[in-house]
Amino acid sequence: RPMIWVSGIRFGARQLSALLFLSRHVHATLFSSRFVDFYPPNGKKKGGCVSVDGSEGSYDEVWGIEHAECKERCAWMRLCVAYEFSTIKRSLRCELHRLRISHAVPQPQAPDAVCFGKRRKSGYASGGIFRLSPSAPPPWPPPPPPWQPPPSPPSPLWPPAL
Repeated sequence: RPMIWVSGIRFGARQLSALLFLSRHVHATLFSSRFVDFYPPNGKKKGGCVSVDGSEGSYDEVWGIEHAECKERCAWMRLCVAYEFSTIKRSLRCELHRLRISHAVPQPQAPDAVCFGKRRKSGYASGGIFRLSPSAPPPWPPPPPPWQPPPSPPSPLWPPAL
């Protein structure tokens, strides 16, 4: 079963869920702001996401989470390429899209809907310190060299030469 390794620490689904929960309540730099960039497709964020084939696309729908958590979930999900966030009849809705998005269109049932595409920030290689891995973490760095006592000072000659 896949695990997420973060700086040598293994996270399973429960731990990741707790980490996402804490990220909403602790002032910390979130993954989404450090490693990925979210942008309005075709320059416009207002409305629902439309995929490149003109359909609503393929997405996972999550209800009852805040906008920040929706964004963060998309940042963590490797298959998520965009997210849509809206309020429908006072219920919060998050769509995590798997198909590339071309633009956003107004949603009559959700006038506050916003759509954002996801891209990796430049300067971060694929994976970075956050990577999905079913295998072991990278090896630890080599240990430092063993401690060596400082050399002792030369002993004085006794008795002194006359």
